Amino acid sequence: MVKPNAFTGRGGGLRNITIILGLWLIPQITVAAIVHVPGESATIQNAVSIAAPGDTVMVAIGTYTENIVIDKRLLVQGEAMECTIINGSDTGDVVSIVAGGVAVKRLSITRGGSTMYEEYGCDAGIDIQDADSCLIESCHFYDNAAAGLGLSRSSHNTITTCTFESNKYGICFYEAFTPRSNGECRPRDDKTYGHGSDSNTIVHNRISYNFQKGILMTHGPDQGYTANMIRDNLISHNGNGVEVITTDLAVISHNSFIANVGYAVRVFRCGCGGAENRVYHNSFIGNHGGLVQADQQLENMYYEYNYWFSPSFEGNSWSDYSGVDGDGDGIGDTWYYIDGMVEGNDPIHDFYPLMTYPDADGDGIMDSVDNCPATPNPDQADGNGDGIGDRCEAYICGDANNDDEINVADAVGVINYVFKGGLPPDPLEAGDANCDDDVNLADAVHLINYIFKGGLPPCWR
Repeated sequence: MVKPNAFTGRGGGLRNITIILGLWLIPQITVAAIVHVPGESATIQNAVSIAAPGDTVMVAIGTYTENIVIDKRLLVQGEAMECTIINGSDTGDVVSIVAGGVAVKRLSITRGGSTMYEEYGCDAGIDIQDADSCLIESCHFYDNAAAGLGLSRSSHNTITTCTFESNKYGICFYEAFTPRSNGECRPRDDKTYGHGSDSNTIVHNRISYNFQKGILMTHGPDQGYTANMIRDNLISHNGNGVEVITTDLAVISHNSFIANVGYAVRVFRCGCGGAENRVYHNSFIGNHGGLVQADQQLENMYYEYNYWFSPSFEGNSWSDYSGVDGDGDGIGDTWYYIDGMVEGNDPIHDFYPLMTYPDADGDGIMDSVDNCPATPNPDQADGNGDGIGDRCEAYICGDANNDDEINVADAVGVINYVFKGGLPPDPLEAGDANCDDDVNLADAVHLINYIFKGGLPPCWR
């Protein structure tokens, strides 16, 4: 289905398509600095090596068996997420990012190595180390023996619209460490601490069927982790959903936690930190085998509070909550008990449990994390990895650059893609202006004819 659009930019004044393409359009084509794999480089690593900072490495559909280090600011993008695969052969990090400003998009990452110490973390599908302001978008992490994504000593990174499944850990924040010469992690008393990993954002991801934990923020450096956000994710069928240790000021909100084997959320405190975290506006459905769905442990340390409700005094929705709402304000009249104790053996509670959660299509997925909130799609399938569910995928036919307008820039984009190896239309189907199931020169001609000659508009299906 494609959303209709009030197309703009129609006009006249040029005699024919040949003049437009030959004398006016082609000279204005500009080509971004793109290194194509395998066209210009047989391997992704070689493409990374020859690219200059700010360039794009465009990876065609296929399986690439290699381990990659990205040490400069680049965009590394696959042609299609599910069909552009990097296989790490069960050894080390599949992709190691050691520079800031890197973006990785539309790739499947699999078979990272198995070396994993919960507090130190070694192998991952993508490992971000000492690298700030990176973007990991629309990637699929699966069958990594340790972590799908690891992060250490890195801040202001964003992980979004990705799928993590069948890894030991979906996402793991871990401590700084200095590796031994043989690659093994040093023991706790033989490592060098670095700075923390702060202000990272994990948003709009699907994190499911990971064997140990969906997301783990384990023991941080001396100052711990600060102000990280976990929001609008579907977190289901993992060992534990989210576990945070020595983490301060984290926000865990608007997520759907469904049928995780253990606790949906666990909050720990030790001497390094673990206070003033907020957990609110989440939906907790059938976690922990029907037992209490969340846990907080302060290890009998001095009292610093973690909040299971929002600043506006609204908590979470719990499927096993049995209270009533006598005044009809949407908040239960009795508290929801959470496992664990604080100093003095005071019990932990969500003081403002929500009576329901928004689910407009009734598919069991909270609206804030549903990739198709108006149409039931409990499987949340998203074949092109753009964050929009397959059952309600929408695009404007002919809008090749996805800016919600049909204009000459779209024709230029199609020409760049067809003749110059430029970035593909987003999504690819949007470039098929004449709806012949192919993106080629005829689509650019169709667009030019529509924009300048009053020809037929791009078709939509």
